[in-house]
Amino acid sequence: MPKLRILDLSFNNLTGDVHGGRAPAYTYLTRNRLSGEVESGVFLKSNAQIDLSYNNFSWWPSCQENSNINTYRSSYLNNLTGILPCAGPINCTSYQRTLHINCGGDNIVITNSSHKITYQADNTKTKAATNQQFKDWGISNTGEFFSDGHTKETSNTDDTYIISTSLRLSGDSPDIYKTARRSPLSLVYYAFCMENGTYSVKLHFMEIQFSDQELYSSLGRRIFDVYVQVKLHC
Repeated sequence: MPKLRILDLSFNNLTGDVHGGRAPAYTYLTRNRLSGEVESGVFLKSNAQIDLSYNNFSWWPSCQENSNINTYRSSYLNNLTGILPCAGPINCTSYQRTLHINCGGDNIVITNSSHKITYQADNTKTKAATNQQFKDWGISNTGEFFSDGHTKETSNTDDTYIISTSLRLSGDSPDIYKTARRSPLSLVYYAFCMENGTYSVKLHFMEIQFSDQELYSSLGRRIFDVYVQVKLHC
């Protein structure tokens, strides 16, 4: 099928090796149990957007990150190398106890009654298959918004994965909700160089894409799963 542009086999619990001479422009294989040596396959020589996350592939130690390929948790190894197989050695010069991220936005400082909290910026441009690492955290994104009319051929400048609003928002610290990161299939945040211990995870959501003035009959429901430490919580 030389004209095949989109191959989405995500979330099917498939097994076996992946073979072939050419990867379609958008190839999604996340959440399966596929195996084999990636270097001997078609992926690292391709310019396609490819998601290999959550599989059991074998990677050579010399592999390097490719901006078009999501390799997060794509290895059979059950350690940090398996989580980030091509990131190279992660040397922690210090360890942190907290991490705050402003998803889709700039650095922002929130002041409460006792102290200030700095939320790190998360505004770098992502692609249909992205795994990016920063100083002490990273992000994995999967999927393309084809229904929006944005593809690699039609949108080279706009970041369709970050949305913003000019609406007046209510509640405490509304500025932190002005922008948001979205994903059509899977969005993962992970941290490293954290002290050992028990942590509390807080996720803050607000609807900013649709206003209260829109007819209720025209709106849909947002349905998604939330995993923390690979365990389904809601």
